[in-house]
Amino acid sequence: MLRVLRSLRMISKSEGLKLSVLSLIYSLPGILNVMIVSILFLMLIGIFFLNLFKGKFWHCDLSPDIDAELEQISIKTKFDCINYGGVWRNAQVNFDSIDKAIVALLIMCSSEGWVIFMN
Repeated sequence: MLRVLRSLRMISKSEGLKLSVLSLIYSLPGILNVMIVSILFLMLIGIFFLNLFKGKFWHCDLSPDIDAELEQISIKTKFDCINYGGVWRNAQVNFDSIDKAIVALLIMCSSEGWVIFMN
């Protein structure tokens, strides 16, 4: 506990650190306003994509030996997948609910992990 207070003492003694911390504290209301507008914008786009893509990211996972045999056959439904011995799964990133849609949009905006989404 006392180690934390040591850093606060250092901030109060150094003019440059004091200025930096005060600038950060004074900019928090502006940062919060930008975050609120950004989240509302992502919710708006998320609702649009939710209506467009809800339930469309399900796919069939087949074992590699079955996958080689069925290259010619197109599996489009859950029942086809189960009949050929596959597992019907949802994509890791999807638009089935508003919270998952916002997470998917944040992944695309931050460009961190977007390769999983694009696959």
